[in-house]
Amino acid sequence: DLIVFGHSHQEVGDTVINGVLLMQPRNWATSVGVAHLALARRGAGWRVVERHSGVVQAARHAELASVVIECITNSYLNAETIRVDGGIRMPPK
Repeated sequence: DLIVFGHSHQEVGDTVINGVLLMQPRNWATSVGVAHLALARRGAGWRVVERHSGVVQAARHAELASVVIECITNSYLNAETIRVDGGIRMPPK
């Protein structure tokens, strides 16, 4: 239902191909991707009933200390999933 991808360094905000929402923020954290998925119960599971996404330009947005601290201290996040250092690799925890 949603694929967040990278590597091509091209911004993709709200594209749907074969019913799948695709999005890619720009490289070096110059933009951030935001996806909104609305879910509805379907039997014992869930299904996506509405979706949209976009990108937010990172320029002129102040860093939130609480987000930076969470990124550094959360054991789930590491160098494989997020980079908060402007391009310098952090060693895995």
